[in-house]
Amino acid sequence: MISHERWLKDRQNKNMLIIREQSTVLRQDASVNNETIYYSYHIHVYFLQYNKNLTAEAITLREQFIKQFNVIDCNDQCETWCPSICHWDLNMQPIGPHPIGSWGIYLPLEDFTSAVSWISINHGNLTILVHPNSGYPKIDHLTNAFWIKTQLPLDGDQLSDYAPPNITRTN
Repeated sequence: MISHERWLKDRQNKNMLIIREQSTVLRQDASVNNETIYYSYHIHVYFLQYNKNLTAEAITLREQFIKQFNVIDCNDQCETWCPSICHWDLNMQPIGPHPIGSWGIYLPLEDFTSAVSWISINHGNLTILVHPNSGYPKIDHLTNAFWIKTQLPLDGDQLSDYAPPNITRTN
């Protein structure tokens, strides 16, 4: 008989193998004609910034997430790949493609299962966007993302079609 902790660790390790196997996705698309690799993920948590209750809930959830996963500040350095989980500043207004207040987390592949599971259980009244980072931001946010709660309209004109220069593509 194995302990619950051992079972949970084994389960997380198996899930990580599945995520790594699925992180290389073959897809034919008008803008992507080669292999797409998911380097990492982002979690975006949305709230109505003029609603005091939702803003308080978003701030509390952010503090809990940061404490739960020992999250550091990204310092605007982590878009597609970073060595560890990190967070960006709280946005009290629309920014980029995001239509309302939000906060975000950079998520390495190895933290995907535990972090997305935690946020899906604890999101309360808040809407969550989880998207991969392949170096093609428009496709990542608008096509290959998934939502927890209610899908929001993102401003696709604020997203680049192409990989940023710091991404090394493999053919």
